[in-house]
Parts: sequence; C-alpha cells; structure tokens
Amino acid sequence: MKIRCPKCDMVHDLEDVKVGRKVECVCSNKFVIDEQHITLANDSSDSDGETLSGTMFSFEGNEYDFSRCICKSCGKRLNIEDLSPGERFECPFCKTANIVGQNGSDDIEKNSRTTSATITDGGHAYAEDKNVDGSIPEIIGGCRIEKILGEGGMGRVYLARHGNLDILVALKTMLSGFGTINTFSERFFREARTAAKINHPNVVRVYDCGNENGTLFIVMEYVSGGSAGDLLKEEGKLSTEVVLQIAENMCQALVEAQKFGIIHRDIKPDNIMRSEEGVFKLADLGLAKQITPDKVDVSLTMEATGMGTPLYMPPEQSIDAKSCDIRSDIYALGATLYHLVCGKAPFLSNSQITLFKMHSEDIPESPSIVNPEIPEGFSKIIGKCMGKTLDARYQDPREMLEDLSRLRDGKEIPSF
Repeated sequence: MKIRCPKCDMVHDLEDVKVGRKVECVCSNKFVIDEQHITLANDSSDSDGETLSGTMFSFEGNEYDFSRCICKSCGKRLNIEDLSPGERFECPFCKTANIVGQNGSDDIEKNSRTTSATITDGGHAYAEDKNVDGSIPEIIGGCRIEKILGEGGMGRVYLARHGNLDILVALKTMLSGFGTINTFSERFFREARTAAKINHPNVVRVYDCGNENGTLFIVMEYVSGGSAGDLLKEEGKLSTEVVLQIAENMCQALVEAQKFGIIHRDIKPDNIMRSEEGVFKLADLGLAKQITPDKVDVSLTMEATGMGTPLYMPPEQSIDAKSCDIRSDIYALGATLYHLVCGKAPFLSNSQITLFKMHSEDIPESPSIVNPEIPEGFSKIIGKCMGKTLDARYQDPREMLEDLSRLRDGKEIPSF
C-alpha cells in the first residue's frame, strides 16, 4: 500500500498497514491513515512525490521499519534493515520480542530454545527454531581458545593462541547459523580479504579466515591495550595530546587504505585499538567498501541503508551508503575525535532519524567551547572534518595530516 503524507507530500510504500492505523512520517507529521492518504500503484500523481519503500514510521510512539522480516508469532512482514544482527526489536502488531539474525526472545537467558525473525538471501526473510549454543569452543581454525574478549550483535571475539605460529591472536566469529546465510558470509569474508591487503602499523592485521562447521571466523592481530572507546569510558574524555596522536595515526591508516581503494565506513572509538606501545590502530573493516576507477563493489550494499554507526555517520551515508568515499571516513573520524576530546558526541538523540537529521542540518558546538583546553586550531581541524558536504571537508587524509603537523609545530594553518 502506498501512503502519501498530507504534510510533506512524500509517498511511502508500506506493507501490512491498514486504514485506521496511526503513523508518523519522517517529516515528524503524525496522522491516522484513511482513504484520502492511500495512493494507488497506477496513480500518475505518484510522480509528484518521492516514493520511499520501507521508510521508518512510528506506530503509536514506537519506530519500525517495514518490509524485510516476518514475525514468527503473527506472520506480519517487517523491515529490519536499519537494525544490526543481534539487536532486539518488538513486532508492532503482536508485541513479540525478536532478535535480528539470532533465535531469541526476552527470556533468552531462561530458555535456550526460542523463536525470532532471520534475514535470508535476496532480502527475503523467514523464521526458524534453533538451539542457541552459548558454549565456548576449545579450538577454531587451528587456534586454541583462551577466553572471550568481547561479544556483540554479529558474534564474539576470543583471545586465542595460533597453533602453528604460537602467538596470541584475536579470533572473531559470527553467531552460529550465519555461516549458512550467503549475504552475511560474503560480507564476513570480504572483511578478511579487504583487511588482509593492508600491512601497516596503524591498521590491525588479518592473518587467516575460514568456515568451520558453519562457524565463520577471522584470525587477527591481538592488540592488547584496549580501544579508544575503553579509554573514553575510563577517563570521561581524553587529553588533547592523546587525541591528536589518534588523529595522526588514523589519518595514516586512511592514507594506506586509500592506496587500495578501501573506505572503512564505520570509524568510531570502539574501532580504534591501542597497542602496549601506545600506537593506535584502525580495526574492523567489516563495513569496508572497495573502489577502483573502473568498478565499484556495491554487491553487499543496499541503497538507503547507512551501514554504520549513527553517532558518527556522515550525512550522505545515512541516505545511501554507496555514495561514500574517503571524505565520508574523514567526517566519521572528525565526529570520533570530537567525542574523544569533548567527552560527548557532537550530536545526541535517542532517535536514529533525528541523529541523521542533526548530522545533515545542525552545526555542533565548537570543541574549544565544550572543552576550553582544546587549541583553537585543533577545534577548527575537527570542524573541517565534519563539513556538511563532501566538498566542505578535507579532500584527502594527507591534507588533514599536513594541518595536524602544522598544528604541532605551532605554524599557521593556511586552509583556515
């Protein structure tokens, strides 16, 4: 059913939505659907407004994105492409709790046999019952597991010892069952292939990858000092000197990635690791996109799906991830530096849509005002990273490195 918002005239293509249901358009207009809002598929007036398939609407105060999964309880089709694997969500029709890509419910801790919606190939979805195995394996890919380092929506990261190399490694796995879903498998192995191309002191190395009995894994360099996100939690905000070093190290990582035509697309504090020697390394190229002059790899990127972290995501990425280039990474780096040195993200909201709008339209408070200890030059560098348009930012990480070097040397920065 196509619904036209009476305020902004935007057309939304939604399924399983009936007359009488209260909805909220992305323009924040709330209205109850009646016959006058329904636009027929062959209605020529559709061309007057943009049609968005599966656009986020709010149903009785809760946001849902329709079209990409089927609730096992009521059978309604829902869109979950803006949610991450492992993230919990509630069906707006029957209020049943689900977990993206993993069988589970609100009582998952109490009962290991649960039900949830699962994304499958080609954008379709189905639901299945499956035992959730929370045990820790002894060996994966020839690596002996020692302990869990972390756990997220996609899976786990273990500390392990490589059997042949006899070194400690970080072994990243997907949740059980993802190995049979082609789209997730392709994205997972692409992370390994992309990251393995880079051998640089400011990038976390990838040593191996594989699929063992349905469990996808990547063997990576173990970086023992934790992440910038960990430092942020411990200290509240980081010193200007440390954040300046992070800025330089991440620019050097982006320069190296650019040589291979790689865009990270998810730079954030948790993806910046620190070695025992105090060197910062860029991690998790799982959302990376590889670009060559003749070919753009967009096979695993869906239009209108941001595939990043909203707190740091540049405006163009929230609209279409395929439009990103190195300047998108520079924006995310700027937003990350802002958070690290100010102790708060440049924009804050509980609503993903509101965050997207703020990144697109609002100017964050100057870092040097939030934290007077920040030099004005560094504040301006961060601000330039976060230009609203691609052309308003640094066009290349080398340009940013040059300004950071001038800042360290106390020289005037010509670009300001």
